[in-house]
Amino acid sequence: REALYNTMRSLGMREAPNAYGLERSKILGKTKLMVNAQQYSLSVIAPLRFAIAAAHKLPVLTETVAIPWPHVIGHDLWQASIDTMPIEAARLLANPELLRQLGDNLHHRLCVEWTFRKGVEEALNETH
Repeated sequence: REALYNTMRSLGMREAPNAYGLERSKILGKTKLMVNAQQYSLSVIAPLRFAIAAAHKLPVLTETVAIPWPHVIGHDLWQASIDTMPIEAARLLANPELLRQLGDNLHHRLCVEWTFRKGVEEALNETH
């Protein structure tokens, strides 16, 4: 991931500092794009990151995932290989309307359509 972040920095992008609570919320409110690069060679979704992004209507560019469900790539989530993420991030940042749409769609997917409560209730109903 360090090579990814170095390349992104060389293109003029910067990462947000670590923060919690209200400070994190303020930072995320000013952030244009969340980049999700896995620490390990796993092609899975980081649900907590995506939930935080959805709450802030923050678009997500993720490293390619094997099964993006419940997301729809290109609608509420954008993905790219680790090698092309810097280029994709630059393309997304140059298109504010697409960023807005992705953030709105992600928010709708996880905060309206597919809430935590709905997931729990659905799982409970399947067991009965």
